[in-house]
Amino acid sequence: MAIFDNLFKPNIERLKKKGDINGLIKALSHKEWMIRYDAAYNLGELANIRARESLIPVLEDENQEVARKAEEALIKLIPPEEARELARKARAKRLAAETTRLIIAIKDKDESVSQQAAQAFGKLGEVAVDPLIAVYKETLDHKIERKVEWVFGELKNVRAVKPLMEKLTKYNLFGRGYETRCDGIMEIFTKFGKVATDPLITILLTKTTTSGYYDSHSAVATVLGRIGDLQAVEPLMEVLKHSGYHYHLAASAAEALGRIGDPRAVESLVEAVVQYGNSRDGTTVSQAAKEALLRFGPAAIVPLTNMLVHPYGYVGSAAAEVLQKSNWQPTDANQRGLYLFHAGRWDDAASVGGKAIELLVETLDFEYNYYSAEQHKKCQHAAEVLGKIGDVRGVQWLISDIKKDQWAESSVRVLTRVLQAKPQGVKSEDLQIIAQLKEVKEKYQVESRNPITDEYESETRWKEVDCSQLRQIAQQELSTRE
Repeated sequence: MAIFDNLFKPNIERLKKKGDINGLIKALSHKEWMIRYDAAYNLGELANIRARESLIPVLEDENQEVARKAEEALIKLIPPEEARELARKARAKRLAAETTRLIIAIKDKDESVSQQAAQAFGKLGEVAVDPLIAVYKETLDHKIERKVEWVFGELKNVRAVKPLMEKLTKYNLFGRGYETRCDGIMEIFTKFGKVATDPLITILLTKTTTSGYYDSHSAVATVLGRIGDLQAVEPLMEVLKHSGYHYHLAASAAEALGRIGDPRAVESLVEAVVQYGNSRDGTTVSQAAKEALLRFGPAAIVPLTNMLVHPYGYVGSAAAEVLQKSNWQPTDANQRGLYLFHAGRWDDAASVGGKAIELLVETLDFEYNYYSAEQHKKCQHAAEVLGKIGDVRGVQWLISDIKKDQWAESSVRVLTRVLQAKPQGVKSEDLQIIAQLKEVKEKYQVESRNPITDEYESETRWKEVDCSQLRQIAQQELSTRE
């Protein structure tokens, strides 16, 4: 029987039995990888030195199994260290050739070719990282970027973290229209998991004067939140505390801490509400901190209830907002009164009494309220609530406010409502003052353009405030007391 059949497929077993070294060497170049594999294996078994030179090229075989079997065979023919060094060089050469081919393929306009190249890169391991980084940095094609990002996610190599962050920062700065790209890169980072934590923390805590620094660090904070590694908690707390006026960065750190959910962050988030809650520009930070606190559930309840007694009202209001969304229930009447006050339900708070009454009175004492129409309106509201429950301090505050020249008209309306609701709760001496109110005026500003200077000028004017209905109610109540 012939050694080769009519398809020229070598009979490896027959060749081995005959000790046909030349036949086995010829089989090393067969088109079927299993034939090459068996030939290399049997040459190793025969351990004939004549096979040495023929086995060395097989170390570069496109099939890794064949190449590995050639290495094992060579180890039996030459010193093992020499065989392993030859194999290492062959692998490097083979991978370099494969990498070059795949780089060309991944840029191919044919989607199927490009996709297959990406999948092949994912199987190459660490050797694929640096060539892919080079492709990733130079390409402007989003399709190629996404395929390289997918490979990075499969390889999870730390060297890919920096170029990914650079690309994320770029698209983050571009803003509207690039949200999908940003989300895609962040999703890749979640595949990295804790592998990416250390380099990302290093970036987060590294200060630089480079343009876009805070946008870059905001993206890092967001990514760390998505990864969810507890190792990132303290660095994120540090950033939240020391972000200053860089609100986007602080908000991203707060959101990330909420995602991670480590109770150590609760105190930092409460401090963020205090620090940024009364700043118009810091609203995004305060809101992010409140939403983050909402994620902590029971772990945040005690700090939030403590916020209800904070001297700054906006802090209590923030706490009430989060507590309401948490379906929290007060433990006693005093806590309920505080909660209702900060939730803006002042009439209900007044009916509970206790600390809530003190807060209503304290609201009247804030001098800065006079600098803001909104804050002054809160004072009037507090005075009205107090007046309706018979607390003389509310009425007295309104009388005093009417005598001032800035908010008289609105305070007259508020005091009128108080007397209509509960005139019997007003002291007689206060009623007498109200009954004698005359010639109440309120000043206001009118702006006009000077035709000569072409500049706007402000002019103070005065208007009469009608107190007739208020006086009439006071007089009627006084008459019933005679």
